[in-house]
Amino acid sequence: MKKLTLIISILFLAIGVNYAQTSKHQIGLSISLPLMSYGSYFDYRLSNQQSNTGFLGIGVGLTCVNTNSKNKYSINYELPFIKLISIGNKGGGTLVSVGVIETLISHKIHSNLAVVGGVNFGKYHYSSTTDLYNVQDINETYSTIGLTGGLEYRPSKVISTSLLYRPTIYSEVKTFSSFLSLSVHINLRMSKK
Repeated sequence: MKKLTLIISILFLAIGVNYAQTSKHQIGLSISLPLMSYGSYFDYRLSNQQSNTGFLGIGVGLTCVNTNSKNKYSINYELPFIKLISIGNKGGGTLVSVGVIETLISHKIHSNLAVVGGVNFGKYHYSSTTDLYNVQDINETYSTIGLTGGLEYRPSKVISTSLLYRPTIYSEVKTFSSFLSLSVHINLRMSKK
């Protein structure tokens, strides 16, 4: 499944780059700061699905913007959902995080507003430690393939914000995982052709 996601991502970007070659396009770097995320994940300690809110992640992306089109193409890596859940007075704690790589197309629908869509590959990590007697520590990771959809608001060429929802369409643990994130992006232009 990782290979399939990689192939789809490369094709997705290749379409964007080929489309842009007939006109001027800009290559840029995007640094994202997910301010808040709400996600559902598989809890290995409880053996069921849980949901939680996380704050402040980080991400980086490569973008290609066609100056004669309303479309922007990008490939991103983001660590948007991370949550530390304490176990209590006995010590230990639980850490839940997800890292996602995705390919996106954003299409401008208004002067500063764009709709965003794409595919993603997620890696969820669940780690739980405890000092309780006869309770084992847990350190598990599972992968997902999903879709990405949302809105992007660009008040300037350098700063933008996005609200993205990433539902799973395939998961190794046979349970539904997803997350919703609100991010601020710093967009840096690297080259212009």
